[in-house]
Amino acid sequence: MSAIVYSRWELRPGADRIAMGNTALEMCRFNRSLEGSMNSRYFWPTANAVVILHEVENPRVVFPGPSADGARIAFNMSDLADRTEFEIWAGAGQGTESNRLAGR
Repeated sequence: MSAIVYSRWELRPGADRIAMGNTALEMCRFNRSLEGSMNSRYFWPTANAVVILHEVENPRVVFPGPSADGARIAFNMSDLADRTEFEIWAGAGQGTESNRLAGR
């Protein structure tokens, strides 16, 4: 059971693109250090946005406990960009299992 965490970040007016790219890279490196993380990469869909795809073993590992590094990176990114989208894409097996657990 794996899942992908999708987040899109739009550059704030006057913010530095290079700083946003560097912070996205730092966020991906942090994500990859988390237990249960399989991969994390970022992409530039436009000149003013980055998308981060974080692949995890199980959707349960998406929200780890707080850490100083995680908070610092999240606040740094929020200073540069607005998170405009956040989705957890569960695999087909996980979605089917969730439906079964709900008694449907």
